[in-house]
Amino acid sequence: MPDYTLRDATIDDAAAIAAVHWTGRRAVYLAHVPEEHWLTDTQAAGIEAWKRRITSGETPLVAEVDGLVVGFAVVGQAGPRMGHASKRDLALHELWVMPEMHGSGISRALLNGVLPPARSAELWIAAVNTGARRFFQKNGFLPDGTTATGEDGVLEVRLVR
Repeated sequence: MPDYTLRDATIDDAAAIAAVHWTGRRAVYLAHVPEEHWLTDTQAAGIEAWKRRITSGETPLVAEVDGLVVGFAVVGQAGPRMGHASKRDLALHELWVMPEMHGSGISRALLNGVLPPARSAELWIAAVNTGARRFFQKNGFLPDGTTATGEDGVLEVRLVR
């Protein structure tokens, strides 16, 4: 397991967070969304989006290895999503780790950093993201039978703990 540190993100981390987010999303979704999707879903657009999110008060928890951001997580209030009322008060909005860090323990550290193990929450995840679904199930999140198709056309599953 690599040595890593966890800390709250700052606006200066927007580019690194966007890179992790885009890289992770592309690894999961590349075969499941049209190539045209990536013409507008770019790292540059992600940088601006993360600057806005951080400026508006979201504070991702980031993981660093050798001074480089390799993962992040964001938790917040749950709300309706894709026509479905929330089942929990809190939701894990994002948890992404660079693919080469999968299995390193960093994902679990980020998850526990934003959501202690005993805390109930919900999240939505791409049905095709089987590795991440297994990870979340090992951490107490189970499907509640609710599914919806996201705006990108990918089937998502709600998990609750």
